[in-house]
Amino acid sequence: MSYDSNGDGKVDEKYYDKDGDGKWERSYYDVDHDGTIDLIGFHSDGTRVASSYE
Repeated sequence: MSYDSNGDGKVDEKYYDKDGDGKWERSYYDVDHDGTIDLIGFHSDGTRVASSYE
């Protein structure tokens, strides 16, 4: 799933369910909206909110 959090027409959040079980495993965030990934989220419980970030 891709998301434009600030409405500028550019995707700045991406969520991945790599094994197809309906739970998110990883997400990528461009927090300053410059086109570069700043944070990687890990979803150990499968929900949209990451359990930890790198």
